[in-house]
Amino acid sequence: MTELRSILLSAGRTSPFAVTAGLLFVVAMTNPALSQATAEAIYQPKDELEQAVQGILSKNCARCHQAGKLEYEGKPYRETPAKGFGDVLQLDRLALNPKFIKPGNPAGSELFSKIVNRKMPDDVYTDGKFDMPSPSDDDVKVLEKWINRLGETLVASCSPTGESSLRTITDKIADDLFKQPEERRLGTRYLTFVNLIESCATSKEMEAYRQATVKLLNSLSFSPDVLTAQFIDAQGSALRFHLDDLGWSSYQWDLAHEGYPYAAEPSDSKWDALAEATDDDLPFLRADWFAYTAARPPTYNRILDLPDTFGELEGLLGLNVAQNIASNRVSRAGFQISGVSDNNRLIERHTINTGAFWTSYDFAGNQEHRSLFKFPLGPSADGFAHDGGESIYNLPNGFQAYYLSNASGQSIPEGPINIVKDRERGEPVTNGISCMGCHSEGIKNAGAIDQLRSHVNSNKNDFPIEVRQQVSALYPKKEYMDALIAQDRERFQSALTRAGIDPGFKLGGSEIINALSDRYRRNLDLRTAAAEFGVAIEELPLLLVGAGGQSLHSQLLTASAPRDQFEIDFSSLIARISDAEAFYPLFALRPLWKDYHNYCEDLVDLINRPFSEHRYLGDQSITIGSSPPSEQTLIDRELFVGGSGQCLVAPQRTPSEMFGECRLSAKTEKAAREVRDRMQFEVASCLLFGLDPLSLKVIGEKQVNESRDVDGDADEIFSVRQYIGKNIVVSLRTVKVGEIIYYNALQWQQKP
Repeated sequence: MTELRSILLSAGRTSPFAVTAGLLFVVAMTNPALSQATAEAIYQPKDELEQAVQGILSKNCARCHQAGKLEYEGKPYRETPAKGFGDVLQLDRLALNPKFIKPGNPAGSELFSKIVNRKMPDDVYTDGKFDMPSPSDDDVKVLEKWINRLGETLVASCSPTGESSLRTITDKIADDLFKQPEERRLGTRYLTFVNLIESCATSKEMEAYRQATVKLLNSLSFSPDVLTAQFIDAQGSALRFHLDDLGWSSYQWDLAHEGYPYAAEPSDSKWDALAEATDDDLPFLRADWFAYTAARPPTYNRILDLPDTFGELEGLLGLNVAQNIASNRVSRAGFQISGVSDNNRLIERHTINTGAFWTSYDFAGNQEHRSLFKFPLGPSADGFAHDGGESIYNLPNGFQAYYLSNASGQSIPEGPINIVKDRERGEPVTNGISCMGCHSEGIKNAGAIDQLRSHVNSNKNDFPIEVRQQVSALYPKKEYMDALIAQDRERFQSALTRAGIDPGFKLGGSEIINALSDRYRRNLDLRTAAAEFGVAIEELPLLLVGAGGQSLHSQLLTASAPRDQFEIDFSSLIARISDAEAFYPLFALRPLWKDYHNYCEDLVDLINRPFSEHRYLGDQSITIGSSPPSEQTLIDRELFVGGSGQCLVAPQRTPSEMFGECRLSAKTEKAAREVRDRMQFEVASCLLFGLDPLSLKVIGEKQVNESRDVDGDADEIFSVRQYIGKNIVVSLRTVKVGEIIYYNALQWQQKP
């Protein structure tokens, strides 16, 4: 400990924070579980054929696609598995992955067809390394025999039984909910795993998927406490959590289930009781779909309420990057080569209330002001000029959040491929999911070795003394930077451990949230489709044909079905295959006070205008753009409820008889509405002379229960009426004098 204190002091940093960093560095070094990935045992073949197959794959494929064995002739060959596929020797998982293997159909199996067509091994046929081993003709025959045998054995060994039916899981969740204290039921929600269990995921995979779900929920949390796993049964069919445990309101949950393609209400179940107790039509979602959507934009950014600009993010976190740089209260490391970029890169650490804020300066090239080795200071007009950046910061519970921005500080969903790359997945860097994969154990401690401090000090003729001094202040010595990184890794890994997550747990070389997300976006085979429809595998082919799903039936029997197409097929077929009827969940409406907090102040000019400039809206129709119904549409129109039913953009100076009816009609290009279509309205009122938001409420959610219309009151204030192919009319009644009504959104979903 004394030695570490000396390291920090010699680096010129003597604050208590620096000493704390050193202490935590020692903790990390004395606990290898916090800094090293958990090694995964390789599948042991059960017979001679499996042994032969594994030998072929080990010789020809493992160097690129088996985590822990990325080597050739005893020497390291790759740092990470190619294209995110790192379990080629795990024959049990490989056999159940329809992306690569179609049991009983070698020609339809991607792994086999790529080998036959000389597209794999990739390093041989793409990179031209023809001296590397590749499968022989005899090897191909062995692989073909194995895949054919899988078609005979897998169905018997593991097949969907129908236990994943929507009715079964609905009743299980309802039974669990009513065991909870009554005051906890309203905010209780569930994420389910039954489709994964029924599609024969291995016990290792299921453990990874459950931990991944807990990890993702914590990565979307506003709470200072970590969420731990609570399952409804010994099988782990569903994970239970409460919105309060994450600091969520129903708004975040609404965001989470926007666009959910598997929303369906089973008949003769406890659905109604479950929906009533939770006050939500969708109190549970599939965990694999949640991992795919909530870990990437737009859902990831929206749940965490990430702002549109880097400057706004600074304000949200109480951070001033420019001021910290000017006062030398940052720690930097600059280097030429990194894991995500082909160009030089700079990383920079700040301290925030919840822990650390790391941001990078990334470049599209290395010339002129893009060269850190020529311009080590900046960003500024006479310093370096970056093209974008990635930021990582601690949430209140110690988990990490992520943010991508361009050179002007605008939030972006993906990093441009010419600046950064997700090398592990062979894809663009996507906010959230890519960052989770790269930083699975926290801030990376490999490769973050500063080269600029020594470069500047070694080339004194190229840099004036003022630049050298500032570089020495901003770019600390390696020992100090290592201690900071160790501290921040320990904070994150400690949070993982408290949540019951193994920090080093990977599946096939992939971080566990990425593994679950990848599982979801795989193509589907017959087994997977049966599990997702919730029927027995032997029943599905006939059910599909009888339901008019011949195209899906053909795909599942001859090859596999693409996930995006299956999402559409599911909603159109589920009612004819099972006892459930599909519906679209409501879109989430962003609370108005966040978008319109300053909007009331903008109305002061309107208030002071003469009455002659007030515009009567009456029953004027407003066409809602050309956006498809799947996208949220905002009507940005302010109305004042005046006398005699007039709707004005500002109040009369001398109001009289101020109770009336204000009507807003909206048209859509969609010509028809059907039974079970849903729509939701939200308004907020602003007291004119106080200029503060006065109230916010969702004032109506109506469902078409008959073929033509829906009518009724919502909170005894608003009524909604809808006609097929005609205008939607919103009537405002008994509104207080002198209030402005903001129509934030008028939304609907069409029945599939």
